[in-house]
Amino acid sequence: MLEIRKMLQLLQGGLSNRKIALQLSMSRNTLDYYRLRFKLSGKSVSELLSLSDHELAHIVHKERSGPKKDDRYERLAPQIEGFVEELRRTGVTRLLLWQEYRQQDADGYSYQQFCEHINTYMDVSTAVMRFEHKPGDTLEFDFAGDKISYLDTETGELVPCSVFVAVLPFSGYTFCKAMERTKTENFLPTMSECAKFYGGKALNVLTDNMKQVVIKSHRYEPSFTELV
Repeated sequence: MLEIRKMLQLLQGGLSNRKIALQLSMSRNTLDYYRLRFKLSGKSVSELLSLSDHELAHIVHKERSGPKKDDRYERLAPQIEGFVEELRRTGVTRLLLWQEYRQQDADGYSYQQFCEHINTYMDVSTAVMRFEHKPGDTLEFDFAGDKISYLDTETGELVPCSVFVAVLPFSGYTFCKAMERTKTENFLPTMSECAKFYGGKALNVLTDNMKQVVIKSHRYEPSFTELV
């Protein structure tokens, strides 16, 4: 809804469709669709801006054919917030949640309809912030998700590995490496390998308080490992 409200503010400011689409990185067709929904509502831009997110969502999202709510929705609605919370957990997928939902409600929605209701709830309730990135300005890195493992064919041992992931956010260009050991003496060669992969170093690096990088955490004067 933040993007919809920004669009309304730009319309209120008298900007043309072309300039609004450019500022919001939105296609002209999408902008035309939203403007049509605004017009069909019969409300002025000021009136639309005064609506709650829930009320505004009902105006801008196309209504589905058939009844808006049925017995299935009445049973699903109280669970949606919990499903969205579950999706934040590692390893939890929409498919897994839908399978559990159908075990409890055999006459419930199909997988596609279930996902549509989840997505609609997230569109209305979840705020999204757009970040502008410059080429080569920042390298973001961290260890991703659960560990993976490989089988040592000589010993038959299953060896666990952490997955190191680095990305240049402007392009999405990504470097990954499975690491058996993640101590600082193992981490620094990986960073050097990452720099070689990209063919250079970014001006800044950004990570989420990794113990291999942050020697001492402090709000004003933290201490960091010198990355090679």
